[in-house]
Amino acid sequence: MTNRIYSPSQCKAFLTCEWLWKLEREGWRNNQYGKNTLFAIRGSAVSAGADAYHRGQGADVVYMAVKDEVRSSWEKERISSREFTDFKSSPLTQEEIIDMACTLVQSYMGAKLPYTVLKSEYEFSNHGRARADIIGKLGSGLVLPIDLKTKTKPAQPFYEYLTKRDFAYDHQLLHYCWALSEETGVQCRDYGIVILWEAKKPIIEYIPFSVTQERMDLWWRSAKATWAKMEQIELGLIEPSEASLHKSVYGPCPMYKACLEYNRNTELMNQSYFKVLR
Repeated sequence: MTNRIYSPSQCKAFLTCEWLWKLEREGWRNNQYGKNTLFAIRGSAVSAGADAYHRGQGADVVYMAVKDEVRSSWEKERISSREFTDFKSSPLTQEEIIDMACTLVQSYMGAKLPYTVLKSEYEFSNHGRARADIIGKLGSGLVLPIDLKTKTKPAQPFYEYLTKRDFAYDHQLLHYCWALSEETGVQCRDYGIVILWEAKKPIIEYIPFSVTQERMDLWWRSAKATWAKMEQIELGLIEPSEASLHKSVYGPCPMYKACLEYNRNTELMNQSYFKVLR
């Protein structure tokens, strides 16, 4: 065993369902999609625009980075040839996603935030190639990872509170804290998120979080056990397990048919799934 480290995004899929992780790693995508797919493209576009801004680019270059990311993701995910399944609304168009992302990035560029950007889109190459949106520095001198989160502003304050609370003890951000601690030799137990609330008038909100060293230690032990199992599956030493629940907060698992109706028969899966190049 090589004690491989896996990225937070891979761990998130794995901890949701081991078969979901394996099939997505193989490049399988559902022919159907919902708002969550479009919102993921929106979030990637916002990150691309913010990265251009952090690197000192002018507004024209920033907005072009947003447009290029949307168009690239649109093609990669084959949005135009897939079926939209959210019957409560119509699918957002490519131009609508671009407009939303550009408006959010414009608001971000004009926001007063409590950090300076030391690194943008920083890859922890020795820690699962995890990529932090920002390595920032607060006025106090504290250096910490900061992540951008694009969300549609809820109508009710309670749901806004729940959205923020979900990032407490977040696996992805704790991974960044651990990796930053390893790289700098200075213990990092703080992180921040910036929520870019999409609304008629976008709101940019910075939210700080802090965890204890005991929580970090327990997270690391759990993460290490997860990575070991992921590696065993990747090497073919053990089989993935099926989750008992075949849905998430985003709706039914995208591999619902693949596992439960097609029994992971790849010939049958071609009826409802396609593969993207990795």
